[in-house]
Amino acid sequence: EAACGSVPLLAQKHGMDFVLGHAMPDTTDEAVRSAVSRVRRAGQPDVLVACVEPPRCGPLIREMERQDLAPRAAVFTVCAAMEGFLSEVGRAGEYILGVTPWLPNTTHGSPTLSGLRVADFVARYTERFKEKPNYHMAHSFSAVAALVAAIELAG
Repeated sequence: EAACGSVPLLAQKHGMDFVLGHAMPDTTDEAVRSAVSRVRRAGQPDVLVACVEPPRCGPLIREMERQDLAPRAAVFTVCAAMEGFLSEVGRAGEYILGVTPWLPNTTHGSPTLSGLRVADFVARYTERFKEKPNYHMAHSFSAVAALVAAIELAG
């Protein structure tokens, strides 16, 4: 919800009509069917913005396809960058846009913060915790690195 809170204002700012906001608190088949039906009743959207957690992505995308909900663009938070996304949703996932500030296979880094490249962070984290980090871990590390850099710059 926090990620999509600004969508109505952004739409208005850029001359777009915001048609429908809908919260989907669970992933039951009926909840997913109902959410997609609600959007379809509002009309075929040009852009669909879905701020959903990964467990909801697959069922939502499959139901969109089943009900022929075909916006010109579908933007999902997080899901499109998650490991296994395309294998879960199949070919329909090739048409989903996603936003992510971090991917574990990115090779660049920031010399002004920790000096670590993303690949270095992933390797060190995996070695220490015996699992690959997800984006929550990367965000936490980045926040602490930014705080340390700010403190060091302030003297």
